[in-house]
Amino acid sequence: AGNRIILNFLISRPHIRHMTLPAEVSDDPPQAAAANGASSDNDSSSAPASSAKLSRKLSISEMASASSTRRVATPKWLSCWLEFPFRIKNNQTGEYVEEATAHAMDYSARGPINQCGSFVGSAMIRLAAVKAMKAGTPTIYGMKPSSVLTVASLIVNISAGVTMPFVGALVDHTDHRKIMGTVSAFIMTVAVAVQIAISEDTWLAVWIFEIIGGYFLIMHQVCTMAYLPDLTHESAE
Repeated sequence: AGNRIILNFLISRPHIRHMTLPAEVSDDPPQAAAANGASSDNDSSSAPASSAKLSRKLSISEMASASSTRRVATPKWLSCWLEFPFRIKNNQTGEYVEEATAHAMDYSARGPINQCGSFVGSAMIRLAAVKAMKAGTPTIYGMKPSSVLTVASLIVNISAGVTMPFVGALVDHTDHRKIMGTVSAFIMTVAVAVQIAISEDTWLAVWIFEIIGGYFLIMHQVCTMAYLPDLTHESAE
């Protein structure tokens, strides 16, 4: 009915038959409109979803990876073997998301580290108490044996609170986040590994390594959290 009314209107007014009707207004910017037009023209020859490119701006870490020379890289067979249980695929593009795989591996590795801290922490308190009893004093190195872990946590948190804003600035605005994450993970792993040597004579050294490992664990978390925007190929997500 609407089309019939418009047709009768044009027939009754021949002087406006050749006027150009206004184009439909679109909220999309010109670039998006041009892209939409190009995509509509090429619908029949469009690529499959598995080869779709990123629909968002590259992050700092992705730009750094793209410009890397790859001179030092893990052998492909080894990385595939290690990553296989943690591989995560994007449902929209069908591509594997490397950052999501790395996050899964990283969080899985933190479990044994946290369990190690639980066992070593309780042993540290008992050994400090034994040392204080043998010395005949209620404190050891100015601390109550029951407070050694509290003091260690206090030192870690104060140090992290002072320095992490600067670490975060380096991670967010430079392309060194990967090496910082690698170094912090290595130091944390070594600091936790040497705690197996805990004894009545070495508990203080283990306590110091507990502080070092706790600080670099927080630093490592800062580095890994910077990769959160890379966990998807879609900007809307």
